[in-house]
Amino acid sequence: MQTATFPFCPHCGREFAPGASWHGANFCKGLYLLPIIGSHPGASSWELSQVANIPYGDTQKGLLKLRDFQAVEYVAEEKDGGGQRFRYHLSQDKTAIRRFMDAVNATVR
Repeated sequence: MQTATFPFCPHCGREFAPGASWHGANFCKGLYLLPIIGSHPGASSWELSQVANIPYGDTQKGLLKLRDFQAVEYVAEEKDGGGQRFRYHLSQDKTAIRRFMDAVNATVR
Protein backbone atom coordinates (compact mmCIF):
# COMPACT_ATOMS: atom_id res chain seq x y z
CA MET A 1 0.00 0.00 0.00
CA GLN A 2 1.39 3.38 -1.02
CA THR A 3 0.65 6.43 1.10
CA ALA A 4 0.19 9.73 -0.70
CA THR A 5 2.61 12.42 0.33
CA PHE A 6 2.20 16.09 -0.29
CA PRO A 7 4.66 18.97 -0.27
CA PHE A 8 5.50 20.81 2.92
CA CYS A 9 5.58 24.50 3.74
CA PRO A 10 9.18 25.75 3.56
CA HIS A 11 8.48 28.06 6.53
CA CYS A 12 6.61 25.98 9.10
CA GLY A 13 7.03 22.45 7.76
CA ARG A 14 3.32 21.58 7.70
CA GLU A 15 2.08 19.27 4.95
CA PHE A 16 -0.27 20.57 2.23
CA ALA A 17 -2.60 17.57 2.45
CA PRO A 18 -6.12 18.09 1.06
CA GLY A 19 -8.31 19.71 3.70
CA ALA A 20 -5.40 20.63 5.97
CA SER A 21 -5.67 24.09 7.47
CA TRP A 22 -3.97 26.18 10.14
CA HIS A 23 -3.61 29.82 11.06
CA GLY A 24 -1.75 31.38 8.14
CA ALA A 25 -2.05 28.37 5.82
CA ASN A 26 -2.74 30.57 2.79
CA PHE A 27 0.48 32.48 3.47
CA CYS A 28 2.29 29.14 3.51
CA LYS A 29 0.70 28.13 0.21
CA GLY A 30 1.72 31.43 -1.36
CA LEU A 31 5.27 31.05 -0.05
CA TYR A 32 5.50 27.55 -1.48
CA LEU A 33 4.21 28.78 -4.85
CA LEU A 34 6.66 31.69 -5.23
CA PRO A 35 9.62 29.68 -6.58
CA ILE A 36 7.30 27.56 -8.72
CA ILE A 37 5.88 30.69 -10.35
CA GLY A 38 9.45 31.89 -10.86
CA SER A 39 10.39 28.69 -12.67
CA HIS A 40 7.08 28.48 -14.61
CA PRO A 41 6.31 32.07 -15.61
CA GLY A 42 3.00 32.48 -17.38
CA ALA A 43 1.47 29.33 -15.90
CA SER A 44 -2.21 29.32 -14.99
CA SER A 45 -3.48 28.46 -11.52
CA TRP A 46 -4.44 24.98 -12.77
CA GLU A 47 -0.99 24.42 -14.26
CA LEU A 48 0.65 25.66 -11.07
CA SER A 49 -1.44 23.28 -8.97
CA GLN A 50 -0.28 20.38 -11.12
CA VAL A 51 3.39 21.35 -10.86
CA ALA A 52 3.12 22.13 -7.13
CA ASN A 53 1.21 18.92 -6.37
CA ILE A 54 -1.26 20.73 -4.13
CA PRO A 55 -5.02 20.83 -4.66
CA TYR A 56 -6.34 23.43 -7.11
CA GLY A 57 -8.44 25.19 -4.46
CA ASP A 58 -5.40 25.49 -2.18
CA THR A 59 -3.35 26.82 -5.09
CA GLN A 60 -5.98 29.48 -5.71
CA LYS A 61 -5.93 30.51 -2.04
CA GLY A 62 -2.16 30.86 -2.08
CA LEU A 63 -2.29 32.86 -5.31
CA LEU A 64 -4.92 35.19 -3.89
CA LYS A 65 -2.71 35.86 -0.88
CA LEU A 66 0.20 36.65 -3.23
CA ARG A 67 -2.08 38.93 -5.25
CA ASP A 68 -3.17 40.73 -2.06
CA PHE A 69 0.48 41.69 -1.48
CA GLN A 70 1.14 42.36 -5.19
CA ALA A 71 3.92 39.77 -5.03
CA VAL A 72 2.73 38.36 -8.37
CA GLU A 73 1.56 39.92 -11.58
CA TYR A 74 -1.19 38.30 -13.56
CA VAL A 75 -2.76 38.61 -16.97
CA ALA A 76 -6.33 37.57 -17.75
CA GLU A 77 -7.09 35.67 -20.94
CA GLU A 78 -10.39 34.47 -22.33
CA LYS A 79 -11.03 30.72 -22.21
CA ASP A 80 -12.50 28.98 -25.26
CA GLY A 81 -15.53 27.81 -23.30
CA GLY A 82 -16.14 31.22 -21.76
CA GLY A 83 -14.76 32.84 -18.66
CA GLN A 84 -11.19 33.83 -17.91
CA ARG A 85 -7.98 32.25 -16.75
CA PHE A 86 -5.10 34.10 -15.19
CA ARG A 87 -1.43 33.61 -16.02
CA TYR A 88 1.03 34.40 -13.24
CA HIS A 89 4.51 35.93 -13.10
CA LEU A 90 6.61 37.05 -10.14
CA SER A 91 6.27 40.73 -9.44
CA GLN A 92 9.15 42.91 -10.59
CA ASP A 93 8.58 44.88 -7.37
CA LYS A 94 10.98 43.18 -4.95
CA THR A 95 9.56 45.32 -2.13
CA ALA A 96 6.15 43.67 -2.61
CA ILE A 97 7.72 40.23 -2.33
CA ARG A 98 9.62 41.33 0.79
CA ARG A 99 6.34 42.62 2.34
CA PHE A 100 4.78 39.24 1.66
CA MET A 101 7.75 37.42 3.23
CA ASP A 102 7.56 39.69 6.29
CA ALA A 103 3.84 38.92 6.60
CA VAL A 104 4.56 35.17 6.46
CA ASN A 105 7.07 35.54 9.29
CA ALA A 106 4.64 37.62 11.36
CA THR A 107 1.61 35.39 10.76
CA VAL A 108 2.73 31.76 10.62
CA ARG A 109 4.19 30.23 13.73
